[in-house]
Amino acid sequence: MKFYHISQADSRRTSQAAQAEFFSLACEKRAIEYVRLLEQDITGLSLPKLNDGDLLYRSALGVWGKTVEQLLTNANVGHIFKEWTVPFYGKGNSYMSMKRAGLPVIESLYFLPNKKLEALEYVKKLGGFPLVIKVAGGTQGVGIMSVDSIESFNSVIDYVKSKGTVEVRVMKYIPHEFYGRFVVVGESVVASTRDFAPVGDFRTNAWGPRERKGGTYDFPEEIKNLAVQAVASTKAKIGGVDFVFAPDGDFYITEVNTPFDFAETQKITGVDVSDAIIELMIKQTAHSSV
Repeated sequence: MKFYHISQADSRRTSQAAQAEFFSLACEKRAIEYVRLLEQDITGLSLPKLNDGDLLYRSALGVWGKTVEQLLTNANVGHIFKEWTVPFYGKGNSYMSMKRAGLPVIESLYFLPNKKLEALEYVKKLGGFPLVIKVAGGTQGVGIMSVDSIESFNSVIDYVKSKGTVEVRVMKYIPHEFYGRFVVVGESVVASTRDFAPVGDFRTNAWGPRERKGGTYDFPEEIKNLAVQAVASTKAKIGGVDFVFAPDGDFYITEVNTPFDFAETQKITGVDVSDAIIELMIKQTAHSSV
């Protein structure tokens, strides 16, 4: 058995190298051969041929990683989806999946207003300022912007439109005390943390110095169950689920990330997330061969 890890070069905002190290160690404990697939090493002629029972996991973001995953995935390879065909047609937008499932999501509108007068209707629909504009594709809070007036809203709209076709979500702003990250593997939350916003920022998952430090945090079972349901709604079996928690006790799910950077959670909590992922993939492979 081999574990093929579709990865990419490390960067400040993605702990690709740390994920690779954790997976390598977990494979070593299980006597599984670990193979890291990096973009600079792969061409159309050098793609490996996976055998039945091999495992395939993608942490790489972007078109290259998705394409390699599609080329290598088949019904007899271990994966992290409910159906092996998910990489081909996509797991869909997590917000829309969760909304259809009746989960507590933040009221949002997709697409930007076409006209400045329409922007006023957006504000009214979402309950007034401030609003949050989220441009898909960023990590660690990049692409999340707060607007507190119609003037700032329209100026940000013009800027985002100038960048071409991007997935944009306009959200009601939820005043929150902290954010929670839940790592779901299979039918349970295997690790969870909470964190607070950096000094001078409203984005709790952004980089920067904090007055209040986060860390491992055990949330109530009710909230853990919602995290599991959120991942299930996206047709995945693992995911990093983000919640925001308001001072009055209300909470909302902001998104489900698959793939996600589990390395930071593994470092903070000491939970071997990488091994839990591999164990799930092995069980899935054994089940599919029955």
